[in-house]
Amino acid sequence: MKELEDFMRALNGIENPTIQELKSAIETIDFTDDFISTHLTEPNELPYGRNIIWVTDHIQAAIIHLPAYTETFIHDHGDSVGCALVLEGNLMNTIYRLDDQHLPREVSRCLVNRNDFFYATKYQVHKMSNLNLERAISFHVYSPSIHGARTYKPASKAVLTT
Repeated sequence: MKELEDFMRALNGIENPTIQELKSAIETIDFTDDFISTHLTEPNELPYGRNIIWVTDHIQAAIIHLPAYTETFIHDHGDSVGCALVLEGNLMNTIYRLDDQHLPREVSRCLVNRNDFFYATKYQVHKMSNLNLERAISFHVYSPSIHGARTYKPASKAVLTT
C-alpha cells in the first residue's frame, strides 16, 4: 500500500489525532484510479460497499462505495471522530439528533461534492445518501478505531449495536 505510506507516517506516534490532523493525513494520499479500484468493494451484506483498509487501536481507514440511489443506515461512530473525503461523485450527509425516545430526528443536510471533506464528531448521528445515477466513493478515517457504534431505525426505538 505505497499510497498509504505518507498517511501512516503523518499519523505515526499520534494516539488521539484531531479531526484537523486526520484531514492533513488524508491530504498526503495520492488517490489514483488504481488505488480506488484495488480497495473498492461492491455491496454484500450492506446496501453499500465498505472496505476497512487499515486499522490500529488508534486509527481506522475505510473506502465507502455508495452505488446509485443507495444510502447507509442512520448510525453513529461511538466515541470516534472522523474525517472523510469524497473521491468520486457526490453524496448527501444528513445529520440527526436523538429525541427523548432515542429516535433520530433530522437536523440538517449537506451536499458533499467530489474533493470535498466532511467530518464526524463524537456520537454524531448521520447517514450518507447517493441521490445520483453514478456511484459515490469516499475515503474515511476515524480515531480511535470504531467500537460501540450504533445503527438506528428511524421508525422505532430499536438500536442495533455493531
